Amino acid sequence: MIRGGKNVNVNLAPRRLAGKVDSPVSVDASGDSGNSPTLGVTIAPLANARPELGGVSDQQGVMVTSVENDGPAERAGIRAGDIIERFNQALVTSPTDLVTALKNSRKKIVPVLVNRQGAKQFITIKLG
Repeated sequence: MIRGGKNVNVNLAPRRLAGKVDSPVSVDASGDSGNSPTLGVTIAPLANARPELGGVSDQQGVMVTSVENDGPAERAGIRAGDIIERFNQALVTSPTDLVTALKNSRKKIVPVLVNRQGAKQFITIKLG
């Protein structure tokens, strides 16, 4: 979320997400009952991603803008600037898609298709 010209991270519980998301969103379950899995990244739509991280609008996925220290994504090797295209076989075209896929994940270990500087790779993440 941008307030007063500054980026503000918003921690969302996946089950509470509604509507379109156009600003960076922290993908975790902060404030939730503890039953939802956590990923530990902040993401943004590709069209809104920070230019220094390679923000683009002609690809699908969401841009990772930051990674939580020692969170599930960092431990798996996800980096700021990565583009998440699929999460546990679900196509990701918006932050809402990723949060929904995380919320609906029944597995503790999930494959994530990441595009890193044009090279696609699957990364296995053990969710928190």
